[in-house]
Amino acid sequence: LLGAVYDRQGRCADALVALQRVCALQPENAAALHKLSHVLARLGRREQALESVDASLALEPDNPAALMLQARTL
Repeated sequence: LLGAVYDRQGRCADALVALQRVCALQPENAAALHKLSHVLARLGRREQALESVDASLALEPDNPAALMLQARTL
């Protein structure tokens, strides 16, 4: 994912745009939703991060990384 590359480079704003685009086109993409949650949390957008991680967990309820992110964001 381009958004993940941007995130690793510290380009959170670019990562956010790329990941929002992926999630709009592929709403069932749990990995993209999880990564979007991570970026939103890094940007301090806690409520949006929780919404995104909840959507990710609805698709993959046993994803340990998403569960950890959810717990850290609460």
